[in-house]
Amino acid sequence: MPPYIFFARHGETEADRLCYLQSQTIDEPLNKTGRTQAKKLGKRLKDQNIGLMVVSPTKRTLETANLIMDIIAPPHVADVINPDFLEINCGSLDGLFYAIIEKTLSDLFNAWWGTSAPFAKRRLSFPDGESFKQIVNRGKSAAKYLLSEISTRNQNILVIGHGNMNAVIAATLLGLDTNEFFAAIYFQNCGLIKIDRNFNGLPRLIIS
Repeated sequence: MPPYIFFARHGETEADRLCYLQSQTIDEPLNKTGRTQAKKLGKRLKDQNIGLMVVSPTKRTLETANLIMDIIAPPHVADVINPDFLEINCGSLDGLFYAIIEKTLSDLFNAWWGTSAPFAKRRLSFPDGESFKQIVNRGKSAAKYLLSEISTRNQNILVIGHGNMNAVIAATLLGLDTNEFFAAIYFQNCGLIKIDRNFNGLPRLIIS
């Protein structure tokens, strides 16, 4: 069986619970629920032959990764902190409640989170943050790194990242239109998917 690439989102933070935006500037630690979620995810992954853990360099992802590592804990698991896996940079919107963004920046809100998604994202640019084109390019870089790593391994890779960026990278690996994939998948906190890179010669998404 070929190695899989697992993608997991970090555990819950107060920003998630209270519904305000956290991307790169705002970086909350896990709350009690988030720590419980991470431990449960670790138990799910304990027997999944994880050989490499790739982690976004934020408090919430690193804490999630550490809690998982405490449970799976084999000495052969390497961990790599890679900034390509950071959440999408939402710039000056970081820290704002979603309700405020919807009220004051309705066009941007609808393009990203509303009914006009997914195709409006092609023109999207966050104020003082990333454009969608930059996001997709970063996703391609992250996907290239994962493909390079998995080509030399017979163990699975686990990515501990963020809901939006995980979707970008997974779409790239699957050869899907990134805009469409955004509309099709949503990562709950500590939500998990895995990708089989070679199912009858084609990549396949497996919902765990």
